[in-house]
Amino acid sequence: MVSNKTVLFDSIPNHEPVDSLKIVTQQFDLDRQLAPGEAILKVEMLSLDPYMRSRMRDPSIETYVPPFTLGEPIDNGGVVIVLKSNNAHFKVDRKYYAGFTLPFSEYALVTEASNAFYTDITDAELPNETLIGACGLPGKTAYYSYKQLVRGKAGEKIFISAASGGIGQMLCQLCKMDGLKVLAAVGSDEKVDYCEKTLGVDRAFNYKTSDTRKELAAFGCDIFYDNVGGKMLEDVLDQINVYGRVICCGQIATYNSGAEAYGIKNTFQIVAKRLSFQGFITFELIPQKPFHESKYNTIEEEFMATIPSMIKEGKLDVKNHVYNGIEATSQAFLDLLRGDKHGKTVIQL
Repeated sequence: MVSNKTVLFDSIPNHEPVDSLKIVTQQFDLDRQLAPGEAILKVEMLSLDPYMRSRMRDPSIETYVPPFTLGEPIDNGGVVIVLKSNNAHFKVDRKYYAGFTLPFSEYALVTEASNAFYTDITDAELPNETLIGACGLPGKTAYYSYKQLVRGKAGEKIFISAASGGIGQMLCQLCKMDGLKVLAAVGSDEKVDYCEKTLGVDRAFNYKTSDTRKELAAFGCDIFYDNVGGKMLEDVLDQINVYGRVICCGQIATYNSGAEAYGIKNTFQIVAKRLSFQGFITFELIPQKPFHESKYNTIEEEFMATIPSMIKEGKLDVKNHVYNGIEATSQAFLDLLRGDKHGKTVIQL
């Protein structure tokens, strides 16, 4: 038996999930007899993503992802090593990327029901945090939505909120590669420097100290890639060009607001400016055939054939924020929701 620190969902938050997660130490039997289809995993790294906040809700509220269960471990993606297996999908001593369903614990027992969420990455030759971030959910979200929904053209002006985050940093670089003009909104002067000097955007600004409407008026906006919602979306509606496009990825500014979420007052601009809005769920884009001309059958195949190699070759910059120890989960999640760090947030075990 070994000790197994685990993160439990302890309470449903009304606002920030300050006390919603609880660390407990349980016993885990590494020598147990495995039933057919079972495997024992050692967790190396865990992924924190903003959408997890929407899972901290009353189970009676329905949305596109299931809620966490009170008293049970939270789960998401990560990287694991297989210690023991009675499952042909999991090979002992091989490393796997877990897209979902990986419990926040030091060790985990999985069954065949999880097979589809785990991919062998032993030979990937990239750091775990990059496999989780730029090659994982954030990178795929940015790539799939850009290629399939944004479909930017050289010279178009795109405004990207939360531009230095896991999704934003990939999106900024993809846009610049295709010749778009990029305006980036971030929450600190340090992030402004990163976006302009490293990601190569045309202009970045600190939305906490600058006037978003003035920035948009000076730069122009054909496309808004919305990661935050709230007041910033309202500002965009007044400034975006006629026939503008809004791609809705997330609304991190409202996740902790509950019933007090910001009420947008100028939605008639959607009519007046003939705007198009497109929300999306990343997993529904995975099997799609690329909208553009491509030799690949799906957008996921194209991503896997291009993005990892571009990162290895230094053609894409990747920034991550690594927290050490599963005990850091609660603070790391708060920092993520507050925008205190930039890049992809991960927990190193």
